[in-house]
Amino acid sequence: MSILNIVKTVKEIHEEEIVFVKILKFYQLHGKNTYIVSYLSVKITN
Repeated sequence: MSILNIVKTVKEIHEEEIVFVKILKFYQLHGKNTYIVSYLSVKITN
């Protein structure tokens, strides 16, 4: 099962949550979560 399939499965169960995937030292976001977190980080830093 690929990471993308796992993220899709988790999003089906938790539709309103932002899903972070940790790979080694880094976190990845997929789909709409990427845009949401990007928007929030711009609002927080400005």
